[in-house]
Amino acid sequence: LPRHYKGWSRGALSRRHRTEIRIANTLFFAGLLFGVALYPLGGFAQDDPRPLLLAFGLASLLPLLALLMVPWLSGRSVRAALVAFSHGQGTPVWATYPLLAAGLVGLGFAIVGFLR
Repeated sequence: LPRHYKGWSRGALSRRHRTEIRIANTLFFAGLLFGVALYPLGGFAQDDPRPLLLAFGLASLLPLLALLMVPWLSGRSVRAALVAFSHGQGTPVWATYPLLAAGLVGLGFAIVGFLR
């Protein structure tokens, strides 16, 4: 991982965007738990992929929304928050966001599956 982003060290960037990172991580796990909890609570069969796709999709969408909205509302850089989140996960930016984009595709498939 790069040691600096626009003059900010990784540590300083992570401290500056600590709130966004915590909210995004919390929402990630909340999305996963909600989708997985649909299996016993929603009466879905164990081989039905829709709740799992929903879990993956929500675990991708909710952190992205937090990483866009919280810095925007607080007047901070959205781009820096996205970089700080990626560094906080211990992954480079090029590896973090394609995975989250794949989750959004999974969310689309889940929604279509639920509408049928």
